[in-house]
Amino acid sequence: MSKRRDRVFHVTVSVFALTLAAIAGGTLVSETTHRGLPPGWSPFHLLSQTSNQLPAQSGLAKNQDTGRPVVNSTHQTGSTASQSASQTGSKAGHSVPNDLAAMPVYKPANNASHIIVSAPTGDVPAATVAHVKQLLSTYQMANTVSHTLHMNLNTNVHIYLAKTAADYQRDLNSLFGISLSQAKSFSADTGGFTQNESILIPLYQNTDVPDLANTLAHELTHAFLNDNTSYVPSWINEGLAVGDGMSMQARVENSVRYAGDAGSLAESVIQAAANGSLLPLTPNEQAVLSGNAPYDLELQDWLAVKNLVLHFGPNAFPDYLYRLKKHEAPAQAFQRTFGESTTAYNQAFTTLLKKAAVTPDPGVTLTFNISPSFHGDLRLLQHSSHTWQGFQATPGTDQVTMTPSGQLSGSVHKLQGTYDSTKPDNHTLYINLNPLGNLTQNGQTVQNCGMAIDYHNGIYGYVNSWITWANGKTTYLYTPSLFGVTLTQVSEGSQQNPILSLLNTPGT
Repeated sequence: MSKRRDRVFHVTVSVFALTLAAIAGGTLVSETTHRGLPPGWSPFHLLSQTSNQLPAQSGLAKNQDTGRPVVNSTHQTGSTASQSASQTGSKAGHSVPNDLAAMPVYKPANNASHIIVSAPTGDVPAATVAHVKQLLSTYQMANTVSHTLHMNLNTNVHIYLAKTAADYQRDLNSLFGISLSQAKSFSADTGGFTQNESILIPLYQNTDVPDLANTLAHELTHAFLNDNTSYVPSWINEGLAVGDGMSMQARVENSVRYAGDAGSLAESVIQAAANGSLLPLTPNEQAVLSGNAPYDLELQDWLAVKNLVLHFGPNAFPDYLYRLKKHEAPAQAFQRTFGESTTAYNQAFTTLLKKAAVTPDPGVTLTFNISPSFHGDLRLLQHSSHTWQGFQATPGTDQVTMTPSGQLSGSVHKLQGTYDSTKPDNHTLYINLNPLGNLTQNGQTVQNCGMAIDYHNGIYGYVNSWITWANGKTTYLYTPSLFGVTLTQVSEGSQQNPILSLLNTPGT
């Protein structure tokens, strides 16, 4: 099962909150006025480099909303496996004891031939069914999951497509025997459902290619595990599935957008560790299905599995899963594969998350690709700051670094600071495009436009782009490119947050 993860988050701007609903591949039009800089910069006044008018920096507030979503990451790991192992109590380089028959050499089969895609009703257009088949084929999803798990399918996997919420509820009931009351709950809270080797995909919750690719890979992972094992503890089952889904999403999605998505998903787990609501890793799927946890348990599972992959390499889980297949007790299999008990690992992993929660702000380096078609400046307002810093945009690659206190370096065309008297946003770095002339699109004049970068717990990540039109309406976009200015990388100034190494580990 994959959890439904709407790309919805809240950004406080001045004295009001903007609700930014990410409609993948589309836009959201809002009547709300976004913090923006109209041409001419008339609402603000210039400050000299030595001005003492800047107020003292306020402390960073604890994140109280964890809804900003969730990706090829641009962070660098900056730590070795041995260093990471010392942080979590795991033993890097641990060798698997020779205490059971040798795991057979993995030989990939043509797993794609076992995948059958259909729609229970005629409401799903044939073109949509063909699109899903093409997506599975283009990214070789079945064989990719097979390689991750070192498993092949022994039977057919049926992927059923549901067009609407009503279809999803009906199909959960008719195909899987889920009661109508449970089906209604699941339709509101899940982005996909797998039972045995049958998968149900609600298309209305997977409206863009990255989301759909993620969900397909996620559910296929469950189907592979169901086909090859009789039991896998829930946190490992879901952690592997989320990892495969995120890896597939990273192949499909813009790298800056993916990195922002992945970081925001990790933030929700880090925040749970910070506020004391973090739950132990659970072997019971009912804890996930209940939906009563204060955060998405699957995301915690994902990070916990990623942490083990980082320490022990991609072949550790195939060894563990082989032990389960040979009917070793899960606790014993985990101990023998990873060299410690699940209880000890859970404690070490919790400590890692708590460390991540108190990571100081490392600052951020932003890399832009500037088209010759854009003439003007870029202005940046660091979170918790009153001063916009800027630089003259020149064609080509431009890389600048923003310190935690809001100082800008890296560009030879740095401009004078601009004071903003409104209340600072503690968790958003704003980037504004300031063209020399008016920008227009489809006959509409642009009042202001830019991009938003989220900051929490030492992690920066792209959120969205916006265009505020002359009529006051704002359109939100989810591609980091506007009018010839493309954000190509967001990277922290240091790798102090241990979660960053997890977000950038290849594969599951």
